[in-house]
Amino acid sequence: MGKPAASRVRVLMVDDNEQFLMSAGRYLRGRPSCELVGTATSGEEAMVRVPSLRPDLVLVDIAMSGMSGIQLAQALKALSAAPRVVILTMYDDAAHRAAAEAAGADGFLGKEDFGENLLPLVAAMFGPLAERPHRAASPFRRSRSDKR
Repeated sequence: MGKPAASRVRVLMVDDNEQFLMSAGRYLRGRPSCELVGTATSGEEAMVRVPSLRPDLVLVDIAMSGMSGIQLAQALKALSAAPRVVILTMYDDAAHRAAAEAAGADGFLGKEDFGENLLPLVAAMFGPLAERPHRAASPFRRSRSDKR
């Protein structure tokens, strides 16, 4: 379901790379269409935080120790009030995209393309936003890093 244009998309970021969390967090804080409501460094931590944070969107690294991003996507989508889930990865290829889609993820984004493609993807998922781009992204489209 889309959100009204005046509201902000509540985002939880999950990644075991704290440097990426900090960098991506700075990027999101500078976007009026998104509100970073929290971060987690594991799938298990994310599952504990989701009920209280109530994110609209969870950005999940695919490769984490413990619960993988694919397992987390499956667990999040099983919740009664499931947030949208986008898988983030350095492994941007057809096999990983297919695994993310099979897990119920709503989108897939290569980390290399995060700054360029996140807002178009959010706009495609949640409707008109303050920063609506001139083109909408396909949630599972190939990025420039996928050479297939």
